Amino acid sequence: MDMKWIKIMEIGTSKTGKTKIFEVVTNEDKMQILGYISWDGPWRKYIFQSVAHTKFEEVCMRDIADFIQEQTKQHKKQWIHA
Repeated sequence: MDMKWIKIMEIGTSKTGKTKIFEVVTNEDKMQILGYISWDGPWRKYIFQSVAHTKFEEVCMRDIADFIQEQTKQHKKQWIHA
């Protein structure tokens, strides 16, 4: 998924294979890893975990938050229809 300043790419699944794992990188030629999005069991939703010393402005944060919200919604929808 491409956005203005960042790119979110699916890079695999959890150990159980039930949820997806995504990498968040800068949208530049030399992509820098900003963090990862993965399912968090205790919170029962996808979360973003940044790598050390990364900086974000409001557009990037909003894009990440919107993506997390949509992935959580899609994952929970699978539970209802399963």
